[in-house]
Amino acid sequence: MSRTSVALGLGHGTNYAFHALLEIAQAPQPLTAIEVADALGVPAPYMAKLLQRLAHAGLVKGRRGRKGGYSLGRDAHEMTLWDVALAVSEGWMRNSPSLDLPSCANCPLANRCPLKSVMLGLQGQVERAFKGITVGAVLAQLTPRE
Repeated sequence: MSRTSVALGLGHGTNYAFHALLEIAQAPQPLTAIEVADALGVPAPYMAKLLQRLAHAGLVKGRRGRKGGYSLGRDAHEMTLWDVALAVSEGWMRNSPSLDLPSCANCPLANRCPLKSVMLGLQGQVERAFKGITVGAVLAQLTPRE
């Protein structure tokens, strides 16, 4: 996972889900969970769970059978990075452990913590940015595959 992803508070699952959608979107035919996992170097069972979450959110469509696999569930320009983050994470940044340390309970500033306020403000900015970036916009920046 990139340092940028860590700095933004993204977990491995969110980062992998972003990349999985890019793999699926660029493929000429549906990809199996194993194919996506292999392309990204991620354990196949973990990728299968992420793809199930993306499917539940309508971001990908899964099809069983010999010609089965995953394809985009809707146009890439209609899904945002925020949609992806919400689909695969549990609370994502709003429940960040860095905002509620065990030591916070005994802190005299607990109810008016300036750091918590700053962090929540930054998270709000990241949320707004992610809501403004579509998967299609990211795809447009990629060099076409040969």
